[in-house]
Amino acid sequence: MKSAILFMVLAMSWLMPAVQGQGLQPELSVVVSRYDPFPAEPGKYMTLWIKVQNVGAVAARNVTIELLDTYPFSLDESEQRTRTFGEVLVTEPLILEYRVRVDSGALDGRNRIDLKISSDGMVFFIRSFDITVESKVVDFAIGSLVSEPERLVSGTENNKLTISLQNIGEGDAKLVSTELMLPEGFIPSESYSDEYAIGSMPAESAGNAVFYIDIDKSVQAGEHMGTLKVFYKDGSDGEYKRKTLQVRLPVRSSPSFEITEVEILPADIGQGMKEVEMRISIINSGSREAENVNIRILKEATQPFDFKEKSNFVGSMEANGTGQAVFHFDVDNTADLKKYIMEVEIRYTTDSTVNIVNDRISFEVTEQLPDPTGVYIFLIIFLVIVGMVVWFIRR
Repeated sequence: MKSAILFMVLAMSWLMPAVQGQGLQPELSVVVSRYDPFPAEPGKYMTLWIKVQNVGAVAARNVTIELLDTYPFSLDESEQRTRTFGEVLVTEPLILEYRVRVDSGALDGRNRIDLKISSDGMVFFIRSFDITVESKVVDFAIGSLVSEPERLVSGTENNKLTISLQNIGEGDAKLVSTELMLPEGFIPSESYSDEYAIGSMPAESAGNAVFYIDIDKSVQAGEHMGTLKVFYKDGSDGEYKRKTLQVRLPVRSSPSFEITEVEILPADIGQGMKEVEMRISIINSGSREAENVNIRILKEATQPFDFKEKSNFVGSMEANGTGQAVFHFDVDNTADLKKYIMEVEIRYTTDSTVNIVNDRISFEVTEQLPDPTGVYIFLIIFLVIVGMVVWFIRR
């Protein structure tokens, strides 16, 4: 019995080293330590760091690590794809660095990259890692629109529009230029006043585009839509691109004046005529009441007329309301017989703001003064006859 027990103990003592020898194996841990930039960007390179660590009980020998091309990732041609290590000791990690290109068509989100790891000439495993890709695209939005004057109204010129353009994307934009496409009734004040170059706009920055426009008097009050075209060079891929944005152009209700009739009494104006009466009729064709309406004649200094009144107060005029101003003037004796054109200024106030509308009127001087030569001859003949009569009587 004792001899049997002794035999079993000796057998176990012989087997234990063999079993222990079989359990002493290397174990490789392979992880992505980090990559830069994070997240990776389509069309650009990233630097990838791989950490290899032997967490087993014995050294790993003839370790080979190969970075595989896995779309959208590809190893730079200057990089060594396969890296071989004669021995990887326990607790002594290796850090491998790779320069990897991200395809320009890579989709945003998690994308896989593969590593092939082997030891002693045998493939142990292929390890896959997720790399986050995010496009740093350029994106624009309109922040604000400021106008000078503050209220846009119909029938006005040289309205200054300042549009705040914001790059709300994560990419940089270069050579940014803009063009404002205007709706019907809106006209650029001058050539190229509907175009503006901003320049470079980094991510999350803003720039101003300035335009000058005229608004036809036919434009109704309300919100009108324009289009802002933004042309730029994408800093990420160097391509020229275009973005189209909608611009709201609010036009406020406002008065609008027209001269409807000019009446001259008498109808035929002659040289040297006194107290000629002129009646100017106007209409507020706008959509808002005007206060303190005043009509003024802007006569040129060389025009042969002497006005008794330079301006005429009409008062308040509602939308579609009419008014009339009466002026009196004398005509010089030397006035030429022709048509004369005069400027008329209509002043009014809205919201305590003085507004001016200019228009023109015309009339003719057609009657010439009588020729005094005939009168002189008649007087001479009359005096001669009187003298002869007196002479005959005295004789």
